[in-house]
Amino acid sequence: MAAVQRIDGDLEVSGFLIAGILATSGQVAGALSDGAFSPVASIARSKQALSYRSPYSIPLIDFRVHDAMDTRLAQDSYLADDMGLTAGTFGVSPPCISAGPIQSTSTTRYARVSRAIPPAFDGSYSGITIRVYAGMSGALADTSVSLDVDAYITDATGTLGSQIVSTTAQSMNSLVAATYDFICSPSGIGVGSCLDIRLSIAAVDSATVTDVIPNIYAVDVLIDLRG
Repeated sequence: MAAVQRIDGDLEVSGFLIAGILATSGQVAGALSDGAFSPVASIARSKQALSYRSPYSIPLIDFRVHDAMDTRLAQDSYLADDMGLTAGTFGVSPPCISAGPIQSTSTTRYARVSRAIPPAFDGSYSGITIRVYAGMSGALADTSVSLDVDAYITDATGTLGSQIVSTTAQSMNSLVAATYDFICSPSGIGVGSCLDIRLSIAAVDSATVTDVIPNIYAVDVLIDLRG
């Protein structure tokens, strides 16, 4: 093992100072640990650590009436084709987005939100996934309850892209809450663009007396981030 060299005074290096190996390009072939950098180091984002599929959570209170984006979801009210926001009880039951009681009916209800792609987004490795946590309360529908997600990309000029979600509707007719992933095409997704997301719950129930209530408990956008 080579002897450790100590420099007690100042050191001026006119070229590159390389940790561990020499490289004519001035780049280190391996990775430096976090502790090797000054807290004020100026490092390009493209060279920072990649956080793969980081959950970018969307607060439930940000969701809006799908065809009236200036209107928040009503609390405990489910008008026409709109979902509502169930407040829950603090310390007892959490808030959620709900399609409300849908027993003895056939209906589709929606909720919509707009979310900007963050500056740390890195689209080099994968696209994005919209993850919804959902389940039923009360009783199951005797026919079906399905969850679907549609999303469009808009850019800073207001140009609307195509529908990017490739995953089809999934059954959520279970009293055990579960995770539902909706894969999105990476086409057109970039920093400065905006996701316009619409959730939909389609339910068919013909004869249930007990409340049949589809609920959404959380929505995340899984996205690759650097830095």
